[in-house]
Amino acid sequence: AQLAAKVPLAIVTGRPRADAQAFLRRFALDAFFSAVVCLEDAAPKPDPAPVRLACKQLGVTRAWMVGDTPDDVLAAKAAGVLPLGMATPCPEDDTREALTQAGAPLILESLNPLKEMLS
Repeated sequence: AQLAAKVPLAIVTGRPRADAQAFLRRFALDAFFSAVVCLEDAAPKPDPAPVRLACKQLGVTRAWMVGDTPDDVLAAKAAGVLPLGMATPCPEDDTREALTQAGAPLILESLNPLKEMLS
C-alpha cells in the first residue's frame, strides 16, 4: 500500500490471467496494481514485450522492475527498465548469483529498501 501510494505498480507474470487475478484477490493485493500483464498478453520473458506493455499501461517511460528470476532481469534490461533482483526466502534456493550474472545491479531481501529509495 505504501509503494502504491507513491508510484504506479504493475505485475508482469508468465502465469495465466485467471491464476494471477485469483492470487491478487486471495491476498487482497488487486487494488494496488494499475496494470497486470499475463501469459496471454505478450511473449514470455526474457522477451521485453511484457515489460514494455506494462510500462505503456502505466503510462511511464522510466521504471524499476523487481524480479526473482534471471529472465525477469533480462526482460527488464531489454525493455530499458532498471532490473532489481529479489532474493528468494529459501536459503537452499539462493538465486543471488544467477540474478547478478543476469545483470541485476542490486539484490533485495525485501521490498522495504524500495520505500526508502522512493522517499
